[in-house]
Amino acid sequence: MRHRSRLAARLTDQRGFGIVEVVVAAALALVIAGSAFATFDRSNTGTRTAERHEVAVSLAQRELERLRRHGYAALGLSGVPASATPTSAANPADPAEYVSGSNLLVRSNFRNRSSAPPPGVSSAGEPFAVVTGGIGAAPERVTAGGWQFDVHRFVTWVDLTCVVGGTDRCAGPRDGKRITVAVRPVALPGSLGMAKPLWATSVLTDPTAVSAGALPPKPSAGSAGTAQAFHLYDTRCNHGARQAIGGSHAAADTGTSLVCADLTAGRPDLMGTAATTQTQAFDFSTDLPVARGAAPAAGLGLLPPEAGQPSCPTAYTILRAATDKHRVHRWVTPAMASTFTSTDRSAMTLWTRATAAAAGEATFCVSLHKVDGLLATPITSVTFRVERWPQDRSQLAFTFQHPAFSLAAGQRLMLTLSLATGSLPAGIELFYDDPIYDTVLSVGTTTPLP
Repeated sequence: MRHRSRLAARLTDQRGFGIVEVVVAAALALVIAGSAFATFDRSNTGTRTAERHEVAVSLAQRELERLRRHGYAALGLSGVPASATPTSAANPADPAEYVSGSNLLVRSNFRNRSSAPPPGVSSAGEPFAVVTGGIGAAPERVTAGGWQFDVHRFVTWVDLTCVVGGTDRCAGPRDGKRITVAVRPVALPGSLGMAKPLWATSVLTDPTAVSAGALPPKPSAGSAGTAQAFHLYDTRCNHGARQAIGGSHAAADTGTSLVCADLTAGRPDLMGTAATTQTQAFDFSTDLPVARGAAPAAGLGLLPPEAGQPSCPTAYTILRAATDKHRVHRWVTPAMASTFTSTDRSAMTLWTRATAAAAGEATFCVSLHKVDGLLATPITSVTFRVERWPQDRSQLAFTFQHPAFSLAAGQRLMLTLSLATGSLPAGIELFYDDPIYDTVLSVGTTTPLP
């Protein structure tokens, strides 16, 4: 009975917990609450960091697409970006640390500056592509998704490798352009960590260039069409087919007559459907008033228009054959045996180099005419601009759109090639009528010639 009385008394005691018990309970509550808060805070910070990363990824992809839309020829920087003093950090926060002089140090992993460059890229980096009116070289601060970012944009020249038969057919050092975008979050106080940049890169190949040894591009002619190739010959158009080349000679006057009779002065050269089989090594413009260096043979020399002449000339100035034959050259097909109908797209493949290996820009002009007796009716005129014309023999190619046309029996198709005003002063050299260096006009057609 005494035992039960003591138990009842303890159960009815109103004095509660002692001070030690209260302190211990409070401490336990704080530990539990702190742990829960820390877990929540880490989760919240992780969510915010992930959100910021997603915004940076979206921004980088958007910038890549925006820069691509500039077009290959116009894509470049307005100047060389500023460089930063390199640090020993494994993951540098400043994209400018990859700028070394006039090069960008391209890496397989841009978040690790010590990583190796991609295969085929020099450890010295790639040179910046600088063009008139190019993209600003300084970083730009933008706001996206409620975050602030510094966007760095780099455009560099790429040396591509196109191995055919053990030989690099893309021999030039500037076969493409690389777009590199670094999106760096602006450093903010708090627990979001270092403001490391997000990198994105894309390589664009020159859409107008075709590696040496490639076939001429076929124009898109629709499901019912094909491409009719017209090879350029070093043969006057009074002949019905290509003639063997006799040797080097002065530039021919091809722009003062449309009559293809024997001995007619100023008649065009001939172009036809048969590919050349005779190897040539001749200079087609021994009288070009510009020094052109030694072998290989120079081929046809084209100069830009003189002051006062129209850009992209298609005919000679009156009584200027001796001078204008270095600025305009024309070819015509034999008279059509039956109706020839084109589609709305053609292509031009040419072998060329800059005269005397000069460096600079050139704009190539292509004009098509329908010739009926003494009447030449324009079909189309297009231009092909190359920021840096090849300094070694190279094959360039491009397609172009034009109104569909028909040639009746007896009519001819005429091609005129020239340079635009502002092209390389020393001009370019054009190679053709050769089984390797074969310059070809490909015309989309629904009625290919036999």
